[in-house]
Amino acid sequence: MPALVEARRTRGSHVELADMSAVTTADLAEPARLVPQRRRHLRAQLRRSRRPGSSGATGAAIRFADVDGDGRDDYQRTGADGSVHAYTNTPADGGNAIHWMERLDWAPGVWYGSRDKLRLADVNGDRRADYLVVGSTGTVHAYFNDGGGGGGGFTEHLDFVRETDCPGDKPTFRDISEDGRADYVVTYDGGSMRCRLITGGNL
Repeated sequence: MPALVEARRTRGSHVELADMSAVTTADLAEPARLVPQRRRHLRAQLRRSRRPGSSGATGAAIRFADVDGDGRDDYQRTGADGSVHAYTNTPADGGNAIHWMERLDWAPGVWYGSRDKLRLADVNGDRRADYLVVGSTGTVHAYFNDGGGGGGGFTEHLDFVRETDCPGDKPTFRDISEDGRADYVVTYDGGSMRCRLITGGNL
C-alpha cells in the first residue's frame, strides 16, 4: 500500500495513507448509518494518523520510507536539490496515536543531486532506507543510512550500481528476491520490467 500511494503521488494525485489499525469490525458493524459515538471514533483515529504539517510542500515533494528501521514508514519532505527533512513515525498514547518526530536536514543532499534523481530504499538490508541518487545513464550513487543527519550520518558508496542502458527516470527499487535488500527494477512504458538483483552492490 505505501508503494501504491507513493506512485499515485508521483502522478500528481492528492492521496494520503492513514493507519486504521485501531478501527475494529465493531466500528464497521453499521456501515450505512454509523452511530455518533463510532463516527467520532473514526474521525479521531484519522486525525491521529495524519501526516505532519508541511506548509508549502507539494505532493511531488513527499516521500514515505522507513528511515529509522522500526518497521513503520516515515514521512519525508524533499527539496528540489534532493535534501530531505524527515518526520519519524513513532507510536504515542499507548499505541493509539502517532507522534511525528521532526528531523530537519536528515539528509542535506549532494551537489549533483535533485529531487527527480532521489530514491529512498534499503539496499544493504539493515531495515533503514538509504539515500540513493540515480544518474541519467542509470548509475546509482548510494549513501548508506547510518542514522542520518544528527544521528550517525551516511556512508558514501559511489557507483553502487554502475552505468546501465536504462534512462535515469526509469529505475525504482523494490525487494523482489525477499532477501531484505531492495533490487534495481526498471519499468518500461509498455509495462515490461527488467530487474537486477542487488546482492551487495559495488562497494
